Amino acid sequence: MMRNNITRHEFVGMNVVVTGSSDPGIPGMSGVVIDETKSMMILDTPRGEKSIPKKDTMFTFLANHETVRVTGNDITRRPADRVAAKP
Repeated sequence: MMRNNITRHEFVGMNVVVTGSSDPGIPGMSGVVIDETKSMMILDTPRGEKSIPKKDTMFTFLANHETVRVTGNDITRRPADRVAAKP
Protein backbone atom coordinates (compact mmCIF):
# COMPACT_ATOMS: atom_id res chain seq x y z
CA MET A 1 0.00 0.00 0.00
CA MET A 2 1.45 3.35 -1.09
CA ARG A 3 0.09 5.24 1.92
CA ASN A 4 2.42 3.50 4.38
CA ASN A 5 5.68 4.29 2.61
CA ILE A 6 5.06 7.26 0.33
CA THR A 7 7.91 9.25 1.89
CA ARG A 8 10.37 6.60 0.65
CA HIS A 9 9.15 6.73 -2.97
CA GLU A 10 10.54 8.64 -5.90
CA PHE A 11 8.20 11.59 -6.51
CA VAL A 12 9.33 12.45 -10.06
CA GLY A 13 6.50 11.56 -12.43
CA MET A 14 3.79 11.61 -9.77
CA ASN A 15 0.71 13.83 -9.93
CA VAL A 16 0.45 16.21 -7.00
CA VAL A 17 -1.80 18.96 -5.67
CA VAL A 18 -0.56 21.52 -3.17
CA THR A 19 -3.25 21.48 -0.50
CA GLY A 20 -1.73 23.83 2.05
CA SER A 21 1.11 26.29 2.46
CA SER A 22 2.30 29.19 4.56
CA ASP A 23 2.40 31.08 1.21
CA PRO A 24 -1.21 31.93 0.28
CA GLY A 25 -0.41 31.90 -3.47
CA ILE A 26 0.62 28.24 -3.57
CA PRO A 27 -2.38 26.13 -2.43
CA GLY A 28 -4.36 24.79 -5.38
CA MET A 29 -1.37 24.44 -7.69
CA SER A 30 -1.20 21.04 -9.31
CA GLY A 31 0.86 19.20 -11.84
CA VAL A 32 3.41 16.47 -12.36
CA VAL A 33 6.63 16.43 -10.34
CA ILE A 34 9.48 16.84 -12.84
CA ASP A 35 12.33 17.36 -10.36
CA GLU A 36 13.00 17.50 -6.66
CA THR A 37 15.75 18.95 -4.49
CA LYS A 38 16.27 18.91 -0.74
CA SER A 39 14.03 21.92 -0.27
CA MET A 40 11.97 22.25 -3.47
CA MET A 41 9.45 20.32 -5.58
CA ILE A 42 9.46 21.37 -9.25
CA LEU A 43 6.10 20.86 -10.95
CA ASP A 44 5.04 20.93 -14.59
CA THR A 45 1.74 22.81 -14.35
CA PRO A 46 -0.68 24.12 -16.97
CA ARG A 47 1.02 27.51 -16.45
CA GLY A 48 4.57 26.22 -16.85
CA GLU A 49 7.18 24.99 -14.42
CA LYS A 50 6.71 26.05 -10.81
CA SER A 51 9.13 25.60 -7.92
CA ILE A 52 7.31 24.87 -4.67
CA PRO A 53 9.14 24.99 -1.33
CA LYS A 54 8.69 21.83 0.73
CA LYS A 55 8.91 23.61 4.08
CA ASP A 56 5.51 24.43 5.57
CA THR A 57 3.66 22.98 2.56
CA MET A 58 1.12 20.13 2.40
CA PHE A 59 1.19 17.95 -0.72
CA THR A 60 -1.47 15.48 -1.86
CA PHE A 61 -0.05 12.85 -4.19
CA LEU A 62 -2.28 10.88 -6.53
CA ALA A 63 -0.98 7.36 -7.15
CA ASN A 64 -2.42 3.90 -7.64
CA HIS A 65 -5.99 5.20 -7.28
CA GLU A 66 -5.11 6.63 -3.86
CA THR A 67 -4.63 10.12 -2.55
CA VAL A 68 -1.90 10.45 0.03
CA ARG A 69 -1.17 13.63 2.01
CA VAL A 70 2.42 14.41 2.92
CA THR A 71 3.74 17.31 4.96
CA GLY A 72 6.67 18.89 3.15
CA ASN A 73 8.59 19.18 6.40
CA ASP A 74 8.64 15.34 6.53
CA ILE A 75 10.35 15.08 3.13
CA THR A 76 12.80 17.98 3.39
CA ARG A 77 15.98 16.08 2.63
CA ARG A 78 17.92 15.03 -0.44
CA PRO A 79 15.73 12.71 -2.55
CA ALA A 80 18.43 10.01 -2.74
CA ASP A 81 18.79 10.03 1.06
CA ARG A 82 15.02 9.97 1.59
CA VAL A 83 14.46 7.05 -0.80
CA ALA A 84 17.35 5.02 0.67
CA ALA A 85 16.37 5.66 4.31
CA LYS A 86 15.44 2.67 6.40
CA PRO A 87 11.95 2.69 7.89
